[in-house]
Formats: sequence, C-alpha cells, structure tokens
Amino acid sequence: MAHAFIDAIAKTGANAIKFQTHFADAESSTKDEFRVNIFPQDETRYGYWKRIEFTEGEWGGLAKHCHSVGLDFLSSAFSFKAIELLEKIGVGAWKIASGEVNNFPALKMMCDTGKPILL
Repeated sequence: MAHAFIDAIAKTGANAIKFQTHFADAESSTKDEFRVNIFPQDETRYGYWKRIEFTEGEWGGLAKHCHSVGLDFLSSAFSFKAIELLEKIGVGAWKIASGEVNNFPALKMMCDTGKPILL
C-alpha cells in the first residue's frame, strides 16, 4: 500500500513524500495503554506499533522507490533506532513531528548529521 501511495503522489507533481518511522520496542512496552483505541484488531498500543512497523529492507525499498519516481523521501523519526535507520538508508532531511519538538537528545542526534531540519 505504501508503494501505491508513492506512485499516486508522484503523479500529483509533489516534490516529496513524508512517512513516520516507528519501532514498537523503541517507543512502547506491552503495558502501554491506548489513549483512544480506534484499532479493534490491536489489544495494546505496543501491538499496534508492532503491526505497522517496517523492516530496514522495507524502508530501504520505499526510499528507493521514492527516488525512482522523483520524490524526496522523508520520514519523521520517533526513536534513536528510527534516526539511525533513516540515516543509514539516506533520508535527505529530518521532518520533526510536533510531539518530538522537545525531544532534545533526538534533535541533537539529527542535528549532528548536518542534514536540513523541517520543524
């Protein structure tokens, strides 16, 4: 489905596409409760994050697909693990999610890459 979104967005004339990179183990625990559970298939918030996370190979495939259709690949990182992965696969800039604007350790990690930051 993500690849279909890339193709659809490329046809609009957009310059970039932005995803969110989540890893259950880096952001949650099995005891983390939903604020509001709109996902009946998931019993826990951790289960939701686990269900929607992509592997490194899948993220790399999305980035390559974006570049092949002329889109800049962006993704908001929600953990150190996500920052490390996105840096490894070559994200061109950092898009800071609104809930992460005061996550100073993560912001520092992104700043240290020297890449542009969209805040």
